[in-house]
Amino acid sequence: MQGKTRELEVMLDGWMDDLEEEARRVAEVFQQAMYDSRGGSPKSWFKYGVRLERAPVPSRPLYIRWLEMEWSKKKDGSHKYRGRHVRKGPNANRYPARSFKPSSELERNYIENAEDEFEKIREQVKLIGSLRKVMQASMRKKARKEEE
Repeated sequence: MQGKTRELEVMLDGWMDDLEEEARRVAEVFQQAMYDSRGGSPKSWFKYGVRLERAPVPSRPLYIRWLEMEWSKKKDGSHKYRGRHVRKGPNANRYPARSFKPSSELERNYIENAEDEFEKIREQVKLIGSLRKVMQASMRKKARKEEE
């Protein structure tokens, strides 16, 4: 049983890596549009950014988070970036559209397109986490039986 569990863990790790790669592709499309928006005046810049993170725990879950960006001009004329996390709301798999106000119609379209893909990825990440929990509970139960 231990060997099969290890095989399944390796498969789940590979699946999570594939999801991270897909999320990075989606994020890159949004980020390219975000950087392109900086060609105009600061008022036309995108106000949101996306960040992908893998947790530093053995299961290494993937987190996809949106930031509301705040740009301020420094004394030397350059711009300083600061981001605040956007609240996700009650649905853990998708950020509601109302969370991204104010934003331009173009930015909202990019966010909605990205969220359509991120929602699918988050659902799979959640499924992987559930599978890992069931596997761990099963292993603990088996270990307790062996101790008796």
